[in-house]
Amino acid sequence: MEALMGTARAITDRSIWDYSIIMEVTIDRPAKDVWPYFFGDKKNIWTMEHFTTIAGEPGTVGEVYTQAYRGGQIQYETINVKPGIQLILKITYKQDEKDEERLVGYDFVTLNEVADHTKVVLQQAFALPVDIPKEDLAVETPKQDKKLADVLQNLKKLVENSK
Repeated sequence: MEALMGTARAITDRSIWDYSIIMEVTIDRPAKDVWPYFFGDKKNIWTMEHFTTIAGEPGTVGEVYTQAYRGGQIQYETINVKPGIQLILKITYKQDEKDEERLVGYDFVTLNEVADHTKVVLQQAFALPVDIPKEDLAVETPKQDKKLADVLQNLKKLVENSK
């Protein structure tokens, strides 16, 4: 597991949280069994988040889903889908209804199956405006690293214990 640490730079009264990480987990199931867990209600279970689809069809290019984040909204738009192989999400953010939606990053999810075992690689990178003092981002980054490691382990347990 490789983690690239985040940094912050001040912009007006907010900080920008520059974050990136590459993580992987091997799941003892074929990719066809893992893939459905990236969509719909199954995604909410292993990510321990509440996502709401607001446009498009789950699992297809154009799906947009959202989640509340620190008083604002993060949206994920599916921009590339290769079923059972790759999922690419564009991440945008709005602080409030008056704020303009802005691109903040991307999630890249890749599944690689060998002998009915699937390696799931998650690459996440974002530059998110936050109301956190710059020095506190040094604490937030390891929390995000741990959160992502935990959700990947949740995915592994959920898929391996199904059927």
